[in-house]
Amino acid sequence: MKVIVQSKLLLFGQWITRVQTNHPLYQIIQRSLTLLFPFVLIGSLSQLIQLTLFNRQYFSLFNLVNEA
Repeated sequence: MKVIVQSKLLLFGQWITRVQTNHPLYQIIQRSLTLLFPFVLIGSLSQLIQLTLFNRQYFSLFNLVNEA
């Protein structure tokens, strides 16, 4: 059983390697995602900061918000 699984994984790995090197669509997608990554990272970090630091409950802990 292990030999069958290993051989299928080996074939899959060879197929992925062939697709990565020869297929232009893969290269286009890889370049696009590489260019988008910094923007996604900055957006995720800004959303994390917004949800944690600029939360109304966080400011009320330090008495920065006037409670009516």
